[in-house]
Amino acid sequence: MKWKDWTYTYLFPPLIWAFLHIVYNSLKMRSIGEEKILELNRKGQKLVYVFWHGQNFILIKYMAGRSISIIASPSRDGRLLADVLRMFGYGIIPGSSDKSPIRAIIQSLRTMRAGRDMAVAVDGPKGPVHQMKPGALFLAKKMNAPIVPLADSAFPAWTFRSWDRFFLPRPFARSVLVFGDPIRVSPDFSEETVQKEIRKIESELDRLTASANRITHPE
Repeated sequence: MKWKDWTYTYLFPPLIWAFLHIVYNSLKMRSIGEEKILELNRKGQKLVYVFWHGQNFILIKYMAGRSISIIASPSRDGRLLADVLRMFGYGIIPGSSDKSPIRAIIQSLRTMRAGRDMAVAVDGPKGPVHQMKPGALFLAKKMNAPIVPLADSAFPAWTFRSWDRFFLPRPFARSVLVFGDPIRVSPDFSEETVQKEIRKIESELDRLTASANRITHPE
């Protein structure tokens, strides 16, 4: 094994995990709207959580240990992220909308039928930013599962110049994870229905993002 591959496989994941825990433990973290989701969980309802690609830092910590699987890119960076996510207790499904999408969808359906929820960054893996791709919607339709939109925010935070505008909270930042109302989708797969539901979910994610930012950012 080459040195670079060895570091990505064995060195970087525990170092990143340790760094994340240091940051997480310093944050003033809260959630809003979670009670609606907990009630569905108690009833045994499977869920498809959706969020924008750059808004996953708070989510990773807050939702850890909840029997959730996440689709991760099979690229080297994606595999590194997958290793870190496994350390937080997430199940990993390799794939993306541009690499092995059918296999990822099939495995996601099997995972949900086995009793796990799914979490999907709906504008990943490469954007365009805040434009939803239909994979999560397909899962929800096939499994008759509600879609739960999520948004998070933190202040102060570093915002990277990446396509997804990923942000990293600074230590001791105020942070929030906002749960939207569960969205029931139609079993109809027609183009008109799918596009209408995509626009509705995009609008809700944008609304939740604005709400989260108002909570954490000073006037």
